[in-house]
Amino acid sequence: FTIEHRGAQGVVCADSIRADITAHVIVQIHTSPEAILEVARTLDCARASDPAAIEALFGPKISDALRSVVSRVDFDDLNREREMIRDKTLMIVGEDLDGFVLKDLALDCLEQTPVDDLDPTNVIDAEGIRKITERTRAIALHEQKEEVHAAEARHQMDLQAQAGLLEAQRERAHAEARTRREIAIIQTRALVEVLQARA
Repeated sequence: FTIEHRGAQGVVCADSIRADITAHVIVQIHTSPEAILEVARTLDCARASDPAAIEALFGPKISDALRSVVSRVDFDDLNREREMIRDKTLMIVGEDLDGFVLKDLALDCLEQTPVDDLDPTNVIDAEGIRKITERTRAIALHEQKEEVHAAEARHQMDLQAQAGLLEAQRERAHAEARTRREIAIIQTRALVEVLQARA
């Protein structure tokens, strides 16, 4: 079965940020004869194989354990700590579930609850909204600074490119002037030689 905590029912993390969580739970009857007898005594055979009955029986306990574990983790660490959250939840729930065994718990969704789903009159949600707003503002400010730095770097590169182009034009103008002078000198020498030859 699936356990979902979304919106106003999202799980509150250690830093007061609410998270939407979806967990897929696998519960099965333990294979020992004693466990099978215990299940038969606790539930009849039809209910023992009914997913809705199993969820009604164990869902709240597993859900409370999951809430307890997540409440000790900051929101930013949720995705990094998936395995730890799973293991601690399994440990809290334990193996003995009236003849059933919690086989596995797969955390499918760990996301921030949208701010629109939070209740600003709830103290915990108000604190979470404040932290989300501060982080969002800090991220936007950081991105803005990065854009300004990138624009300044582009501007600096443009200035360097223009300076390089002007320097190249200046060098070309000097080279052309030098060439014209050299040609004028050669022409003057040739004219002098012609005039000397005539004289």
